[in-house]
Amino acid sequence: MNKFILGKIEFFKYDDNIFPKIFKKTKNKKEKPLYSNDKITVILESPFAGDRKTNIKYALRCMAHSLYLGEAPFVSHLLYTQCLEDSILEDRKIGMSAGWSWIKSSDKTVVYEDYGISDGMKKGIEIAKNMGHKIEYRKIGKNEIETGELCKDN
Repeated sequence: MNKFILGKIEFFKYDDNIFPKIFKKTKNKKEKPLYSNDKITVILESPFAGDRKTNIKYALRCMAHSLYLGEAPFVSHLLYTQCLEDSILEDRKIGMSAGWSWIKSSDKTVVYEDYGISDGMKKGIEIAKNMGHKIEYRKIGKNEIETGELCKDN
């Protein structure tokens, strides 16, 4: 059995499958895996405009990181840019405002800041703060691995 590390999350490899080693304490103090529908919902903020290839790879890593922490992230800039063009101002405004509409339905906003905080992220943070939303800042490191390669040998 091989062990892998991504950020602070330990993984193990068994029969060519990779599993996160994540457990959550319940009220009865028994450990249970975080494979349930009681996840914390988060709005994920990371850069998009600019170096799109790097930023998309980073956003995918951030989403995986959040999922492996037992959260249910919403990454509007990866979803809405599938049908809207971020370089067209009107499309950008439509997508960003649609993403911000999800803030009130989520538990917190998580800002991944390894590549800095873009103007779009600043606006999302401002809106979330004005709504009294909890903001959490995280770093997972800049891209060192290929997209889809979630773990590397330690």
